[in-house]
Amino acid sequence: MGVSVLYSAIPPGSTLYAHLQSEKALTLVVSLFPHGCGIFRFFEIDPEEIDEILEDVIETHQETFGSGLEADRVIAQLRSELRLTRQAYPGIEDRTALLTQVAC
Repeated sequence: MGVSVLYSAIPPGSTLYAHLQSEKALTLVVSLFPHGCGIFRFFEIDPEEIDEILEDVIETHQETFGSGLEADRVIAQLRSELRLTRQAYPGIEDRTALLTQVAC
């Protein structure tokens, strides 16, 4: 039995990291994580697919986001934070870590 987790590195000093301390932002990132080629590249996939995924996330987590306007605000803020983090940490979108646990 084993468990593997691949995740994108998010620098603790970044504004993205600080932003992820809110429940809404963290819920959004966790929901988007399995799509695309990592969270830093999520908004590079097909725009129709992005819209479909975001609609599903908003519907699934309606109690967290509240109104559609609030969900749109959280999404826009995350998109901005991802862009700013990529600018502040060149190449961050290619940095990942893999955690693997195997049976002893």
